[in-house]
Amino acid sequence: MNRRQALSLFASSFAVSRAIFAQENADAAAFPKTRAFLKKFVDDGQANGTIAYVHRRGRVELEATEGWLDAEHKIPMRPDAIFSIASMSKPITGVAAMILIEQGKIKLEDPIDRWLPELANRKVLRRPDGPLDDTYPAPRAVTVADLLTLHMGLGADGPAGPFAQALRKLPIVPEDDSDLWLKRLGEIPLQFAPGERWLNDTSVDVLGLLLRRVIGGTLMAFEQEHIFGPLGMKDTGFFVPPEKMNRVAGWPEGNRKVPNEVVKFEWAGDGMYSSAPDYLQFARMLLNKGELGGVRILKPASIAAMATDRLRPEEHENGPFFDRYPGRGFGYTMAVRTEPLAMGPSVGAFNWAGSTGVWFMIDPRYDMVILLMVQHPTRGENPKTGVKYVARIEENDLYQAAVYADILGA
Repeated sequence: MNRRQALSLFASSFAVSRAIFAQENADAAAFPKTRAFLKKFVDDGQANGTIAYVHRRGRVELEATEGWLDAEHKIPMRPDAIFSIASMSKPITGVAAMILIEQGKIKLEDPIDRWLPELANRKVLRRPDGPLDDTYPAPRAVTVADLLTLHMGLGADGPAGPFAQALRKLPIVPEDDSDLWLKRLGEIPLQFAPGERWLNDTSVDVLGLLLRRVIGGTLMAFEQEHIFGPLGMKDTGFFVPPEKMNRVAGWPEGNRKVPNEVVKFEWAGDGMYSSAPDYLQFARMLLNKGELGGVRILKPASIAAMATDRLRPEEHENGPFFDRYPGRGFGYTMAVRTEPLAMGPSVGAFNWAGSTGVWFMIDPRYDMVILLMVQHPTRGENPKTGVKYVARIEENDLYQAAVYADILGA
């Protein structure tokens, strides 16, 4: 049996066994605070339904399915429901990049200009909220490491002003043209010098386009071969095939359009779809230092590098994000817990979330993965019911607090 056949056998057999394993090991009476939170979240109209997992010490301790897949037609939530995972796409892209680094095809210190000439010879705004023509030459090129740590110098949450307006005007789907998007992005100066400031989102979209040019193909094909296939992740990608559309989780205010065919622009930062069993596999691989079920995806050193805080001290104090959420830093495409909590993740735990409400946490101290899959609008209110949506960070924190209260007996 060759390696490809072995991986295929592992994927098919593990898909069946993990469902049986979860059913046999998840105690319906366990995690009362977590279950109460999930039920209230759905009952309050914050989401149609949820799927939650706690995998600890090699076994599923919680597998909770709550509410509806489709509330309008009273279709119950199903364990294999497919969700838009938004920014939880980022860690998957980070793993793909680390695979290429291990293969020697890219290096952390490589300037991105080699593969993305559209972004060469960058200029930087003298004032981040100033006019777009008041610039100076960037002191150095943007590197692969800058993209992995979201430090390329621009992003969605920088100061308001002409730059923010120009970034919002970049061509996106339906134009679906990544070359045009890169060209227009290259016409905008950086808001900050490379490496100077953490800014969300755009760096990982750029990283995805760089990876495509390095491999000479699609991200989906590469990730299928090196991540999804080996881990038995059958429902993860940048679109949902027509035969799986009946498994797409709905939203409180009505279902949203989901791509059902191959997309040309693979938004590596926030464009993926996945299921709870699939993402649990991915997270367990990270917890297990790059290996799962006898298949190694990354070396332990690569996982450790991803889970190491790389923010400068001043970014923790004055950054646009981490100053609001103290005690956390950022590694390669994931946040890292840097300070202890009385009731919560340990120092060294790492995680990320998505704007659709999804969230996961890996806590090595407890040998634990926590996962929440949901489609939850994180701002505004439901025009049908008037329900005001809680912020994503509040949702994530409440779920996290409930899980740790349950496991610590608080």
